[in-house]
Amino acid sequence: MHNSIYLARTRRIVIYWPSYNRSLVSRGEILFAYDFLDIWDSELARMNENKEGKKYRYPNSFILVIGYIRVYLHLPYRQQKVS
Repeated sequence: MHNSIYLARTRRIVIYWPSYNRSLVSRGEILFAYDFLDIWDSELARMNENKEGKKYRYPNSFILVIGYIRVYLHLPYRQQKVS
């Protein structure tokens, strides 16, 4: 057991700091597509076509994006509520 501790202490680890720093920055990066915004109006118009009663305010694609965000960020239910 003492030999393994001694070997671990004598081993030298060389880190290239610029690439390590870039990897830490990119670790918190979230890639997000805003494609659902381009079809927002047309999707809502299609969903509300021939609908009786109150019209939809948010398209299905937006609800899916909110769900993906909730799952990715581990948010509790109703944490991502849209008012």
